[in-house]
Amino acid sequence: MKAVESDNAVLFSNVFSIINLLGLCMAELSQIYAHNFIQIWIRVQIITNMIFVIEILCDIVYKCTSTKKKLRWQFRTGNEFCCQMVHIIALRQYYYEEVGDDFNMSNAVNFFKFIVMLRTLKVLPMLYEIKSMRIIIETMRNMVMPLTGVIALLGAIFYLFSLIGMFLFGGLLRSDSDVITLSNGIPTQYYLLNFNDMLSSYMTLFQLMVINNWFVVVDMYTDLMDSTAYRIYFYMFYYMSVIVSMNIVVAYALDIYGSVEGLDAVREDTLKDMYK
Repeated sequence: MKAVESDNAVLFSNVFSIINLLGLCMAELSQIYAHNFIQIWIRVQIITNMIFVIEILCDIVYKCTSTKKKLRWQFRTGNEFCCQMVHIIALRQYYYEEVGDDFNMSNAVNFFKFIVMLRTLKVLPMLYEIKSMRIIIETMRNMVMPLTGVIALLGAIFYLFSLIGMFLFGGLLRSDSDVITLSNGIPTQYYLLNFNDMLSSYMTLFQLMVINNWFVVVDMYTDLMDSTAYRIYFYMFYYMSVIVSMNIVVAYALDIYGSVEGLDAVREDTLKDMYK
């Protein structure tokens, strides 16, 4: 059982997954769609998935009898479990299409291709061994709790400005509005950025928050209302969502990144001292 959990076994599993993906890419680039080749490839994938079933069972049995828990193991086992669930669907599709009158393996092949690509994600934990990636991953993990408060704040801002926006502009912007049909500077699809309902309001505010053609949207609504006073609404939302909330996120990210980078340097120095 320990052999399955060893670093060599994990490395072999990852390398095998990458080779399988490369083989799929080469087949796609070569555009090999012969019936015999597809049959052989699917059978190889079935055997491969059966081997990984044995691996995941050994992993589960070993971990149930071991007190040592690893995040890498949890990710690897969860990934393989998802692959096997898709494999069950792929097998059903394969045998269903094989006995059908119209022998078309495209659906089954697509399922097996998805398994190959999904299994390759098992390599992601190896990125943790790269210093720069390790710092980024730890920064993202440590930002979860601080971001919860910022997301709650953004949710409240979006809700408040959605209500105000529906009160001010609700039902006024449609596909046949003059500001859409008669204006050359506003794309015709921008009638979708309206405040006619809560969901549309959230979508419009998100587009404003990421500052995507912000001035075009603001001009569209000032032309629609025939008054520049409504710019105050958009200025206030810009201040609350971009200048305040987004800068808080950036400040958290920079602070946590610096802390994680310092802790990682201490960790490396400690490891060097241990192996001297």
